[in-house]
Amino acid sequence: MSADSPIIKKELREYVDILGYSECELLKKNREETKKLGPISIMQVGAAQGAFLSILCKCGKFKNCLEVGVFTGYSSLCISSAIEDDSRLTVIDNNNEYLDIAEKYWKLANVVEKINVIKKDALEALSELKSNTNKQFDFAFIDADKANYVKYYDLILPLIIFPSGYNMRRKKFFANISTIMKFGFIGTLICFTYYTLMTLGVSNLGLLLCYACYINCY
Repeated sequence: MSADSPIIKKELREYVDILGYSECELLKKNREETKKLGPISIMQVGAAQGAFLSILCKCGKFKNCLEVGVFTGYSSLCISSAIEDDSRLTVIDNNNEYLDIAEKYWKLANVVEKINVIKKDALEALSELKSNTNKQFDFAFIDADKANYVKYYDLILPLIIFPSGYNMRRKKFFANISTIMKFGFIGTLICFTYYTLMTLGVSNLGLLLCYACYINCY
């Protein structure tokens, strides 16, 4: 969720902007170019959200990451820059205009070799990935069309690698969580809070970022 969200108090937003992150020049240039696209630039993740993505990926040491919805590449820059050289990020988007902008910044950041681009409709691409039993991820970030979030989640969940010995009760909870997501803000907040409290360690916390984005629906 962007720090610019109206549900975040002004004082907290100012605190986060001052102490919460440091936006590098390349990310600033990406944001400036995206703003030139007009009102649609609101789709870009906030700087604080990008910093949070970087922290999660560094702490989690994820090897195979997934992003649904690339836009101009801000979040993928944060993820790919944070993961190790032998890690990979698979991104899904079907808008060539925005992908061209994203790829330009991936090259400038020297992360293009870490990124695998799937230029397809997300539902189609995720269905194909689901049918490939050899493809699994330990981190997933959903930032695409809000109407399909539940469908994306249901398709992504089987692709996620759960930690060894992960409690089966929690697996069952996440298998049915899309029903709770349909209740909107409250259900989403409950899901995110539950996961944060119940999960030991960072592993797979990234999957729940879809809830943070879902809160900021428009």
